[in-house]
Amino acid sequence: GSNYSINFIPANFTITPKPITVTADPKSKVFGESDPALTYTSSESGVTFTGALSREAGQNVGTYAITQGDLSAGINYSINFVPADFTITPKPITVTADPKSKVFGEPDPALTYTSSESGIAFTGALGREAGQNVSTYAITQGDLSAGINYSINFVPADFTITPRPVTVTADPSQGKVYGEGDPASFTWSADPLLGSDHYTGALSRVAGEDVGPYAITQASLSAGSNYSITFIPADFTIAPKSITAKADAQSKVFGAADPALTFTYTPALIGSDGFSGTLTRVAGENVGQYTINQGTLALSSNYTLTYEGAKLTITAKPITVTADAKSKVFGAADPVLTYTSSEPGVTFTGALSREPGQNVGNYAITQGDLLADSNYSISFVSANLTITPKPITVTAEAKSKVFGTADPALTYTSSESGVTFTGALSRETGENVGTYVIGQGDLLAGDNYTINFVSASFSITPASATVTLSNLAQVFDGTPKQVTVTTVPAGLSVSVTYNGSIIPPSAVGSYAVVATVTDPNYTGSANRTLQIIAKHSISLVAGWNLVSFNVHPTSTAIADALSSISGSYDLVYAWDASGGSSASGNWLKYAPPPAPVYQNTLLSLDETMGFWIHMTAADTLDVVGTAPTTTDIALLDNAGGWNLVAYPSTA
Repeated sequence: GSNYSINFIPANFTITPKPITVTADPKSKVFGESDPALTYTSSESGVTFTGALSREAGQNVGTYAITQGDLSAGINYSINFVPADFTITPKPITVTADPKSKVFGEPDPALTYTSSESGIAFTGALGREAGQNVSTYAITQGDLSAGINYSINFVPADFTITPRPVTVTADPSQGKVYGEGDPASFTWSADPLLGSDHYTGALSRVAGEDVGPYAITQASLSAGSNYSITFIPADFTIAPKSITAKADAQSKVFGAADPALTFTYTPALIGSDGFSGTLTRVAGENVGQYTINQGTLALSSNYTLTYEGAKLTITAKPITVTADAKSKVFGAADPVLTYTSSEPGVTFTGALSREPGQNVGNYAITQGDLLADSNYSISFVSANLTITPKPITVTAEAKSKVFGTADPALTYTSSESGVTFTGALSRETGENVGTYVIGQGDLLAGDNYTINFVSASFSITPASATVTLSNLAQVFDGTPKQVTVTTVPAGLSVSVTYNGSIIPPSAVGSYAVVATVTDPNYTGSANRTLQIIAKHSISLVAGWNLVSFNVHPTSTAIADALSSISGSYDLVYAWDASGGSSASGNWLKYAPPPAPVYQNTLLSLDETMGFWIHMTAADTLDVVGTAPTTTDIALLDNAGGWNLVAYPSTA
């Protein structure tokens, strides 16, 4: 209307692209071929597309994404692209293994192969079944690879290990002597085997035990299946056994028949083998020696016989001369040596003799130079000339010593002068006081004398001991009191009496103590006096205490009398009834250190006094001493008539 004027503000009307979906078709090829065309479908028909799909770059086996590339539907459409995969698959090829072989123990040859596809760069290598013994092993693909772009069809082959040739040579010059056993094994030399391999089994030989050569064979000797043996044989020789026959020496008395001629031989024959033939000797019957010869004695061809001769001896006729036994006492002259003969009528020359010596013993009577004529040989039967000991008397002398000292020498007298004695007397064992028998011990006068021994006594008397008594002053507490006894030497047993009684006393008083050594090996005693001293114990409280005690102190000096409470008090007062301390109000004072000593006027305490004591702490006063000899107390009137007294008691 005319009443208004319009101010117009324009705006935009927008036409947006229509969305469509383009879906790529999956594609594939074999490695090395050309890519196929990349196709797709559209959700909108009638659309004119420009450009083309693309894919990720790459020619090796794998999966590659198909992309939109530069495909466009123009400005009126917006593409929602659905991708797909482009797959490159491996190219199949054939790899054929070459057959291989080696001799056992050698290194493997290189494993080779052929490929149906040339120009391929292979990695890795073929392998084979494990094993180093002689056999056939499959050659495998191992880790041989043509890369991801090829798939291998593997054709295997055989890897053959053949036996290793070795030579075994039987050792020559092996053999034995007839009748011996074969050696435990036949020896040989051979090529060495590899590593820890070793030969097993053993050689053998052709059978036979007579003298001669026998072939050594391989028999069971083996190096195992990994080796082939070439065997070089040798001969095993059985040699003749050496036998030595030794004639036995023979003899006969003149006029007697010959004995059989025998022999011994070494070593033993084998099995049932034996000698043939006999020995012979040189002819003759007079006294003398005749050689024994081999005669016809022989063995088979399995032996070599060595003969050693001997003699047949014809001897004179033996007779027996028997000496008569004789004797004498040591120091006497020899008797005549006589004999008897087994053959009457024989004329003898010479005389018997005996072994030299004059000491006690047996001496063989010998043939000396006694002879018969040449037709006889004397068989002499010896006897003894016996020299017997001369008897003497040895008398021991009595001896003694004090216990603990060394034994004196044991002496003796002899009935025979000039005798040289060895050894010494001895006595019964023992070192305690007593009497011991003196014996002969090992005293000897030699083989020429027999000792008649007369014994004596050896006496040990007691030794002196020192006895010491101590602990002679003890405090009364109602229990028995014993003194301390020590001895020199230490540890001796001692009997102790108190006023004649073995029971230790317990009451206050003086006792005569007698200690006597009871050890049988010692003598000793001691006499002393035991004092059992009274003790008065008084409980004191902190602060002031009025005190008196009922014993006479061992020491009346105030510091000694109050020593049991030292450190627990600081001031003591006592009343001076004599009036001599009027300047101090008749009070005597004592203050323990560190108070000055010169200020103290109270210097002693006894059982007649009462006194005040100031305790810095509660404590017990122990006053040790003897029982009071009197309960009388002198009272004075010099200090105004006042007295501060105690009341002694045995309680």
